[in-house]
Amino acid sequence: MTDNPAIILEQAVEAHRRGRLKEAVQGYKMVPPRTPQYLDALHLMGVALHQLGKFREAVVFAEVAAIGAPENETFLFDAGRIAAAANEHNRAIEWFGRLIDKNKNRIDAFLGLATSYRAVGNFEGAGEACAEACRLDSSSFPAFWNRGLALCSCGKGEQAVSHLERAIELNRTFPEGYIVLAETLVSLGREPDAISVLRRGIDDVPACPEIWYELGNVLRKGDFIKEAIACFRRALALRPDYTKAAGNLGEALQAAGLVGQAIEIYKSALHKEPGVRRVISNLLLALNYLGDMNARAVAREHRKHGRDFAANAPTSANAVSANHKKRLRIGYVSPDLREHSVAWFFEPILANHDKEHFEIFCYANVARADEWTERFRKLAAKWRDIRGLSDERASRLIVGDRIDILVDLAGHTWGNRLDVFALKPAPVQVTYLGYPNTTGLPMVDYRLTDEWADPPGAEAYFTETLVRLRRGFLCYSPDPRAPAVAKGEPRGSKTVFGSFNNAAKLSDETVALWSAVLKRTFPSILLIKTRLLNDLLVKNTIVERFRMHGIEPERLRLVPSVSSAREHLNFYNKIDVALDTFPYNGTTTTCEALWMGVPVVTLAGDRHAARVGVALMNQVGMGELVAESPEGYARIAASLAEERARARERFGPNLRRLMAESSLCDGRGFTRELEAAYERMVDRE
Repeated sequence: MTDNPAIILEQAVEAHRRGRLKEAVQGYKMVPPRTPQYLDALHLMGVALHQLGKFREAVVFAEVAAIGAPENETFLFDAGRIAAAANEHNRAIEWFGRLIDKNKNRIDAFLGLATSYRAVGNFEGAGEACAEACRLDSSSFPAFWNRGLALCSCGKGEQAVSHLERAIELNRTFPEGYIVLAETLVSLGREPDAISVLRRGIDDVPACPEIWYELGNVLRKGDFIKEAIACFRRALALRPDYTKAAGNLGEALQAAGLVGQAIEIYKSALHKEPGVRRVISNLLLALNYLGDMNARAVAREHRKHGRDFAANAPTSANAVSANHKKRLRIGYVSPDLREHSVAWFFEPILANHDKEHFEIFCYANVARADEWTERFRKLAAKWRDIRGLSDERASRLIVGDRIDILVDLAGHTWGNRLDVFALKPAPVQVTYLGYPNTTGLPMVDYRLTDEWADPPGAEAYFTETLVRLRRGFLCYSPDPRAPAVAKGEPRGSKTVFGSFNNAAKLSDETVALWSAVLKRTFPSILLIKTRLLNDLLVKNTIVERFRMHGIEPERLRLVPSVSSAREHLNFYNKIDVALDTFPYNGTTTTCEALWMGVPVVTLAGDRHAARVGVALMNQVGMGELVAESPEGYARIAASLAEERARARERFGPNLRRLMAESSLCDGRGFTRELEAAYERMVDRE
């Protein structure tokens, strides 16, 4: 054993170099203070402890060394990077700043400074630091990459694009670069450019499943559904346990009307990784489209997964007890406070709430706000943006707001926050409107419905207590952009049936129903208008399914979506009779058809999703358009076709008037009944 500090340090450095970090630390500790080697030993001990993952200990030694040798650039830099590793970013900023004051050509110091600025939320500072790094070295990938990220964080997407492009040029095998650039382009509404970037990424990194996944997402957003499905399948081939890709593949198949295939994908994904909430919700939503699965079986699946949700939920959020103060606090939770079908049914409620007796909170999980979002924001007493908040943080926010009744408006649809409800942040919890089935969660107390959608006996299918609204469970706000109803004469020599529902609702049962109608009313035609009909996979699938029932393509008129709401609504003036889907009825499309003076034929089923048409028809006094059997459905449709002129004269503008005067469009009356139901719920607590 030597007492020579130089030899002790040399031996410790050799152990360090060979990877014997603990031995090195012990050696550095043996270097005596007040020797020329002491500060080097402190510095290197900080480095070794950092390598051992002991970041907080490492910071102490690295900083003491830097304080003792303020002219040593290596000590200053390591003090900064080790502080950053310990999440002591404000201290890191100080050390990197000292180094830059000493040497303004240290690109690594600017990059370290930028990283710590980003960590503390100072994105402007991060951007400025990266700009200096880019100035120092125009070929530095980290400089341009971090500059691009900083600009994105500042909301300066347009400026970020050029820096991210340069980063990719400098490192063409960096998958995240292509993905972040594509996401930035999408946020700017430049989807075609995003697709081009991701295709370049696939050329450069063909075995990267994340790039295939991201390309699938952008293609799906652009309604290139066939290509999107292929991309998700490729991502899964590269990584079979890629649950996110499986979930999005299922969603794409479902959107294309291939619901059976989607369900198999969801089940396979859950077999590999049980308990993934989004995939579970996707599966449960998909089950509502199946006609060969009865209401009891669908309810059983919801209950099963609801129990799993509850069993895996963290500790309850300690909801504040319901109170009987002057104003009840009602909180609505939804991802759809935007231009969405839910909006047409929620706006009349929000606009008509009695503000003297009810204080309304909106908890928005909205991905992209729009004019509708701003409208809702102005109507609510308090607005909370919960997108990006963890379930626990969102739950604590709700508890802090002392909400009396928390209302879910999404169920198992996309963007739901049912995990927040599983924490029970409010003493009374309700589900309503956005989903045609039970949540399955024992923490959700009530479900709002009516006697038509859920007649006596339906209680067996729900974990929630059913609260039936006497006037009907829906209230609709017609689109003010709607054109006038066409005059009473028929559209042409052939009866035109129509449906504007999404492709997932075109179940085997629906195709069979509509085919029977077409056979009975030859030479009538069927106009199907849905979003994805520009995609050949969707179009050809629909054509082939009807051909299997003996309906030739000439009897079908397939129309893709249009961008203008007025143009969309004017398409109802091109049809004589609207045909509802089964077992998942239309809701918004049915209301649109009625408002445009078009009668809707619907078939009553055994579950809520298959009885929404029953509820709507009865609310507007058109119960005779409800069939109790497939034969009855075809008979009603054929009768309307045979007497087209009389039907147009009877319905047409009269139907709009009847609807406007019905409970379906009585926002004030509906909301008063809803508020009375809320008060009874609180009284039961």
